[in-house]
Amino acid sequence: MDESEWVKLGVGCLLAHNMMNRLSVILGECEMAAEKVQDERLAKRLQRIQQAATTMAKELKEHQCRLDAMTCEREARNLAEAEKASAPILDLRCRWLG
Repeated sequence: MDESEWVKLGVGCLLAHNMMNRLSVILGECEMAAEKVQDERLAKRLQRIQQAATTMAKELKEHQCRLDAMTCEREARNLAEAEKASAPILDLRCRWLG
């Protein structure tokens, strides 16, 4: 994956995070409204909104977990490459100091 694709994934992570925050507000507002509503039709509408928001939040969380796993794999590869690249330098330094 090239750098531009990683940038896009980062933007996707940020967007997912912001959407999760907004869904939390929607869920909280629906819960508070459901406690006070007495009209059965309105209660059912609020319940459908809550279900949709909960489903969206779960899907976003799964997506975010996949992105996090990909990011961790990339960081591990970068670290391994950096260690591999620095090994000859460390070896020379140890010989010089040793």
